[in-house]
Amino acid sequence: MRTVRRLVVGLERTLKDNLAARVKHGASAPEKFVDSEVDLAEALKRLGSLAAAPELYTELVRLGAVPTLLSLLAHDNGDIAADAADVLRELTDGDAVQESDEALAGGAALGDALVRADGLPSLLAALQRFTAAGGDEDADVAAAAVHSVLGVIENLADISGDLRDAVLAHPPVLAALLDRLAVKGPVDENRVYAAEVLAILLAGPAEKGPTALGSINGVDRLLRAIAPYRKKSAAAGAASGGAVGVEAALEEEFVENCFDCICSTLLVDANRLNFVENEGVELMVMIIRAKSAAKTAALKALDFALLGCKPAAERLVDASGLGAVFAAFAGRSAAAARKKRGADAAQEEEQRAVSLVSALLTLLIGERHDRVAAKFVEDGYAKVDRATELWNKYAAKTAAAAAAAAEEDGGAMDEEERYVARLDAGLFTLQQLALILGQLWAIGEAGINERMMRGLTLGGASLADVRTVLREYSDNLGDSDQSSAAGGDVDKMKAKVQALVQTLYADAEQRTPTRENEREDASQGDGEQPDERPAEGLVDDDDEEAA
Repeated sequence: MRTVRRLVVGLERTLKDNLAARVKHGASAPEKFVDSEVDLAEALKRLGSLAAAPELYTELVRLGAVPTLLSLLAHDNGDIAADAADVLRELTDGDAVQESDEALAGGAALGDALVRADGLPSLLAALQRFTAAGGDEDADVAAAAVHSVLGVIENLADISGDLRDAVLAHPPVLAALLDRLAVKGPVDENRVYAAEVLAILLAGPAEKGPTALGSINGVDRLLRAIAPYRKKSAAAGAASGGAVGVEAALEEEFVENCFDCICSTLLVDANRLNFVENEGVELMVMIIRAKSAAKTAALKALDFALLGCKPAAERLVDASGLGAVFAAFAGRSAAAARKKRGADAAQEEEQRAVSLVSALLTLLIGERHDRVAAKFVEDGYAKVDRATELWNKYAAKTAAAAAAAAEEDGGAMDEEERYVARLDAGLFTLQQLALILGQLWAIGEAGINERMMRGLTLGGASLADVRTVLREYSDNLGDSDQSSAAGGDVDKMKAKVQALVQTLYADAEQRTPTRENEREDASQGDGEQPDERPAEGLVDDDDEEAA
């Protein structure tokens, strides 16, 4: 405790001496007070050594050090102000304050004191000072100071949910971060970091962050931040190495962070509507068609936008986006995605496309629904073949995962644990495929149904398996993940799924051959093929959308 007191008193004394020297000699004679500023810088750094002992922060707060540190952010000497920002960043560093319960309590006390002492306005003023074009500060010092201020904001959000909420309750913080995203010129590390900090603030467990961002027109501003990349691929430059490669890598990370912000924001109903109104759907379609490095992220954003949002689904059809979605569904660029963005990106594109097609069939009615269904008639029911191919793939993966987990646990795993193991292996995608197959079957088009039965039989499956997955999906609606997929209207979605189950059950006996005949038909490659003429009303004349 004596050490803390000595450091705090030493800082306050040197600050007082420095301010007195500045008043006495004036800005025109800096050589007269330079020694006092060196002393001040050293005292500040000594105080920063307390970052190694966050359990002492409670005493630091009690001695009134926080207002002193915040006042130094506005010091006339930019180096001193930058040092103060760096000390605050070190003191609030999450790795240090989360090492023990005592350290976490100290970090929380320090963070709370920062907020209560109007620390957020002081931090934003410093951010504005070091960001301002034409400032007198050294460029490297200014960049370091900006990074430190952003670090303090990130650290506050990491220390506790209460501090994160306190940051979100101060709208200028989000506005300042959005302003940094919009800075013109090459993307630098601080612009990337600002997007990362914003993504952290928005990704909390509650909807406070997305709601706060939506209230300051944040959806439109995020879309504007990524709009310049709708036709360019940052990854292309990253492979070339050198300065160009570094800049391209920063751009790619920046865009990825911005998309993380967008997806978090789209968890709020009002923001999904704002996304539609601000032509976010059209922008995502352009990015997907351009086959840029952001294609995977754009599919993800569309998937989030369609969470129970009928206007988004309608806009996707009206914006001629079916071609882009069904191209991803068909896996036409899967090999290129694996080569350019890795196997994980290719798999995510596949799963997002399945989810999007399921949402389109679920949300749309009338002519727009018919246009989606028509895609499954095109090219000799190729999309039906793809749907059953994916069904067989994910059914095998989830079954294997459940079996492996049960074997590993010696058979002691309960039903919920097996369900989680299957979710990790792709059960949610299998459920979306069940919704697709069920809704296609309900259309009643003979060619679709015959082709579907043929594809299921080839994988050793039947409509009974689809019904089983749909029942399980319905039973689990109400869980957090499943509720999100239903867009929040759980009762309505349950009723729809149960109706599909009944339709599959009632129609199976009337419309399909026996299972033995199904397998026999499937094995006859030269036998009679199902009627591949599309039913009337299931023809999409939009050539531009042809997948």
